[in-house]
Amino acid sequence: MEVKMNPNVEKQQGLVHILSWHEKTQKGNYTEVTYPYYLLHLVLDGEGSFHMGGNTYYPRRGDAFLIYPETDNFYCSDNQNPWEYVWVQFHGNECESICSALGFSREHPVCSFRNIDKLRELHQNTEQIPFDTPGQQIEHKIRLYELFKEMMENRITDQSTNTTKQELYYQQAIQYIANHLDDPSLSAEKVAEQVHICRKYLLTVFQKHGQTTSTYIQNQRLERAKQLLTYTTMAVGEIAMSCGYPNLLTFSRMFKTKIGMSPRAYRNTTIGHFPF
Repeated sequence: MEVKMNPNVEKQQGLVHILSWHEKTQKGNYTEVTYPYYLLHLVLDGEGSFHMGGNTYYPRRGDAFLIYPETDNFYCSDNQNPWEYVWVQFHGNECESICSALGFSREHPVCSFRNIDKLRELHQNTEQIPFDTPGQQIEHKIRLYELFKEMMENRITDQSTNTTKQELYYQQAIQYIANHLDDPSLSAEKVAEQVHICRKYLLTVFQKHGQTTSTYIQNQRLERAKQLLTYTTMAVGEIAMSCGYPNLLTFSRMFKTKIGMSPRAYRNTTIGHFPF
C-alpha cells in the first residue's frame, strides 16, 4: 500500500496533519532520523528503547513517545518482543501548546495513556482519508484534534501514578523471586518475563531501590541461607539446593566470598539461636 503524505504541508497554518501509519516493527528494528516535524508514536504492544536528550526510555503498551523537530534521537525495537505502534506526523504553530497539554516536553518526551484501543481506533480514522481536496484537509485536522482530545482525557497525569506502576512491578518481581529462590535458573530475564516488562525496564525499577535485579536475587539467596543456617538443622547441602545453588561447592564459594566465612563456620557462630 502506498503511503501518501499531505502535499500542502507548507501552505497550511495551525495544526497540520502530515501522515499517520500503523506499523509492526521487525525484531531489533533500529531508527535514527532527525525529523523536521513532530512525530508521535503510540505503543500498542511489544517493547523497545527510545533515546533522546541523553536519556533512555522503555515505552511499552499504553505509552507514547514524542520526537521533537530537529532533535537527535534513535529508537529500537526489542529483539524478542518488538513494538507494534501507530504514529502520526504533524507540524504547525499550535503544536508546542498541544504537546504540552498532552503532557509532553523536551525533558519528558514519554507519557502514559489509558483506553489505548479507543486511541488506536481514532488514529485509524486519520489513516483512511486522502489529502486531495480542501474538505479532506479540514477533515484530517478535525480527526487529529479528536485524537488529541481523547489522549488528553485519558492521560495518566499524576506523576505518582507512574511511581505506583513502577512500585507494582517491583512488588510483583520481589514476590516472584521470593517464591522461586530454590530454582537454579531464576534470573533477571525470567523475572521480567513473569512481570511482563522488558529486562532493561525491570533493571531501572530495581535500580531505584539501590541495586540491580541480579544482585537482589543473589542477596536474597544468601539471606535465606543465613536464616536456614541459623534457625534450622538442615544439612548445608540441603540449604544450598533450597536457595537455588546447583551444588554445595558453588554455594560455599559464594557464601564465603560475600559473608566472609564458610556456611559451616557461620552456623557455628549462631549456635544456640535456633529454638530446638
